[in-house]
Amino acid sequence: MLRKTTKAELAPVRRPPWQLLMTSVSDDAPALSAGTNSALRLIFELFPHLGSLTVQTTGGDIRVTRDFTSGNAAEVDRMLPVSSGVIRL
Repeated sequence: MLRKTTKAELAPVRRPPWQLLMTSVSDDAPALSAGTNSALRLIFELFPHLGSLTVQTTGGDIRVTRDFTSGNAAEVDRMLPVSSGVIRL
């Protein structure tokens, strides 16, 4: 019982299996604030189909994407039943 309670309490603060990756072609692009980073993280959590965003700043554009850990793709592959290159859902 205690284990379920602890798990339920921790569920809302669970971290996603990715972190934000920000790239820019301009050396003048500013660092984004912690508040902006939190807002971007929330946008990616709310819209899982979203591949990337571009943040326009006065110093240049910043492309924001998800950066998954190296083992994450292997775990997804293991979970999907793949046969002859066809994914069956």
